[in-house]
Amino acid sequence: MLYLLKFISILNPISNNVPSFTWLTFDSQFYWANYFAVRVEDVSNLPEISTVWTCSILNNWIGFSGPITLNYIASDSSAWPSNVLECRYQFDQFPAGTTRWKVIAIFIVDDLYRAEVCGESEWGYFEVE
Repeated sequence: MLYLLKFISILNPISNNVPSFTWLTFDSQFYWANYFAVRVEDVSNLPEISTVWTCSILNNWIGFSGPITLNYIASDSSAWPSNVLECRYQFDQFPAGTTRWKVIAIFIVDDLYRAEVCGESEWGYFEVE
């Protein structure tokens, strides 16, 4: 099932310091992602890479053909969307510098909730001032 790696692409770059992450899925009638995970990393001090934020969500858009958007959820937020499974934070806000992000589509998980079949986008880059 290696073709599943092509199912995701980044639609838009990040637009501001409180980013929204937008992507397209290329689901078919027979294959669709059950979960998505967004991963954000600080790459300002290469070769050191720091994970800044990860967020896992249920796919509420099965059968939807338009772009999917996940707004950044701050660590002190009291109201997460109902489809958010987990968010993890390294910092309370994004550090200044070059940052990259990707989205991962998870199609199948095993009994221990480990991804068995998934696809992921290329890295998208943005600057935080």
